[in-house]
Amino acid sequence: MDVFLFTNSYPYGKGETFLENEIPILAKEFDKVHIFPWVIEGICRELPRNCVVHKGLFGQTKGLKRILLFNIRVILSIVVRDVFSNENRRALKNIKAYKEDILRFMFEANCLKSFLNEIDSSPGRIYYTYWFYTWTNLLSVIKNPKDKLITRSHGFDFNLERNGNGYFPFRPFTWSQIDVNYNVSNFGANYLRKRYPKRQNKIRVSYLGVKDQEVLSSINGTNVVSCSNIIPLKRVHLIVEVLRSIKTPIHWIHIGDGIEKEKILDLCKTLPSNITYEFKGSITNIEILKFYSETSISAFVHLSESEGLPVSMMEAQSFGIPILACDVGGVSEIVNERTGALIPKDFSVESTVQKLLAIMGFNKDRRKEIQLNQRNVFSAENNYTSFEGEIKREIK
Repeated sequence: MDVFLFTNSYPYGKGETFLENEIPILAKEFDKVHIFPWVIEGICRELPRNCVVHKGLFGQTKGLKRILLFNIRVILSIVVRDVFSNENRRALKNIKAYKEDILRFMFEANCLKSFLNEIDSSPGRIYYTYWFYTWTNLLSVIKNPKDKLITRSHGFDFNLERNGNGYFPFRPFTWSQIDVNYNVSNFGANYLRKRYPKRQNKIRVSYLGVKDQEVLSSINGTNVVSCSNIIPLKRVHLIVEVLRSIKTPIHWIHIGDGIEKEKILDLCKTLPSNITYEFKGSITNIEILKFYSETSISAFVHLSESEGLPVSMMEAQSFGIPILACDVGGVSEIVNERTGALIPKDFSVESTVQKLLAIMGFNKDRRKEIQLNQRNVFSAENNYTSFEGEIKREIK
């Protein structure tokens, strides 16, 4: 039994590092894993032997008019569903852009269909899209009744408040074709159930996970870590504001890069002399875990304005590191008074400073409790084995 996995870029580049924990289990549960990355840039990461990466899907396809003619029923179904959707009706305000989108969409779908038929002629395939986005849309058009279409959803790919257009292209039709949507948090699943009450039977929760660690990060009382892209959404500048109000010595280490890096570095020049800082840039997941295992870390700080359920927090917890984070998205499912401190999205600096200093003082027993929480709730081995088992049950 094979499975067809559709990603943004994995196994290329440095993104989607959380898939590195899932792939070995996926490869163990299925005969072959066919991987389809949308973006192919950078070095291809090491994969299990039974994983095959496919690229070059969207080449020249002849007979566009013929493609559109034979898919007229699908096109009409997509358009009609958009017309009667409160969300997607706004997409029709710009008819020219909508027409171009749907023509490109059908072209890409048929390219994908031709490609899949060349590499596999079996009547029933298992499609697993890692994001509830473009791949899921395309597969919803080409799947046949014997195929299963399973998708994950994380944050930006289902939350309309994070979508600049205010709608997701062709989503009503896509919902009609998918078999199960696995959200990575209870928050996300409840959001979808409320927005799409008629699709509740298709919405489930499946936590991501990380490898269990044998060591605890030791305590030195001064090192504070953050790990995220340096973009407006992550609000790294607020970490600077909090640190600026602390009187005791702290060394802040940020892992990650992004468009706001220079702006944040300029802000860091305003920090008092008791606060030192270090920007490690974008490093591999292996390097991050090695750093956590070798460095004394007192707290992990994350002040993003919106989230799904961050894997970066699971990784910090696997080393027993307490977390200070804003109560957004599914963050409250991993951060609480036992594992750190949860603060409002619009927090006060003064109270946040006190909470940060408090969790920095967590003793070894508290840190063991944090590590145990990761092992019980966010273990890669447990969560992905259970998830792959659910996929297999879906096809029976």
